[in-house]
Amino acid sequence: MSASVYTMGGMIPNTILYLFMQNFKKTPIARGDIVANAMNNQHTSFAEVMANISEILEKSFGIELTGVGQKSGRCSYGNYILMKFKCFEDMIWTVLERLQLSKAICKQRQNLRCILNQEYVSTLLLKPEESSSGQYRYDWGLRAEKEISKPSVLKFVTELFPGKQPYGFPAQQSIDMGAQNKDSTEGE
Repeated sequence: MSASVYTMGGMIPNTILYLFMQNFKKTPIARGDIVANAMNNQHTSFAEVMANISEILEKSFGIELTGVGQKSGRCSYGNYILMKFKCFEDMIWTVLERLQLSKAICKQRQNLRCILNQEYVSTLLLKPEESSSGQYRYDWGLRAEKEISKPSVLKFVTELFPGKQPYGFPAQQSIDMGAQNKDSTEGE
């Protein structure tokens, strides 16, 4: 019986799912484990798969795939981690445009930072962090952590996209699951 060969289109979603599942452990994910468990031992495709995944995670979910430790080859690291979800200003603007809210919330794109700071940072709903490129990234602020239910936000987002279920947004669902697990252990 011959081993099945995965196509690029099969390896990418398998690997993304594997990375999200392993991310719950909060420990670095070994390259060898990724290749063995998500790519059917097709190590020659590793660099291409990871480059595609890195782009998908950043553009679709605001998550950064980061290599850690020493490089194990000319273009890859031995271990990988998923960095905490953070929203860049560009991503926020794109979401507002897709939801057709950009005109209602902020008439001009250059005013977005001012509005975010006045309305959300000042009330501790968002926490800003300036990146090396001068862009700001926003994370949940102290008030948002305490007052806003991440499951309810995920439910609202899935309602905006008919036919999508919470599992259709795995990064956000993993964040949501982490919040639920934390909440359940704090109550014990």
